[in-house]
Amino acid sequence: MEDVSASAIRFRLEGSVHLAHEAPKESVRYHAALRPLHHEDPKAFARFDGQVLGYLSYDRDKKAFTRFDVVALGEYVGPLLNPYRNEDRQSFYLIKPCPLGISYEIARPVLVVPPASCASDGLLTK
Repeated sequence: MEDVSASAIRFRLEGSVHLAHEAPKESVRYHAALRPLHHEDPKAFARFDGQVLGYLSYDRDKKAFTRFDVVALGEYVGPLLNPYRNEDRQSFYLIKPCPLGISYEIARPVLVVPPASCASDGLLTK
């Protein structure tokens, strides 16, 4: 908590995050040169390790968050949809950590915002 008043509470969110997903039960085909590296967790199929920073404001009168700005920056290893094979959902596996940034914010009240993502081919080829 950063600040508390009769009308609002301000928070600072800071820390680390580790997300991991177990390997699928069905077999996964890998190119022989791209075997997944499971490192410290042999059951982990995909993982994200990063740092989180955020600022949140809660309006006590409205009983709602008026600010929710959070970012996470870290490294991802795991399956990724092949952008050149979207029609057949072909994917590949990143065996080297790839930089990944995630951000969250509150949308305007009347605006419906579906989740979205973007990627740069430059990050995937290095």
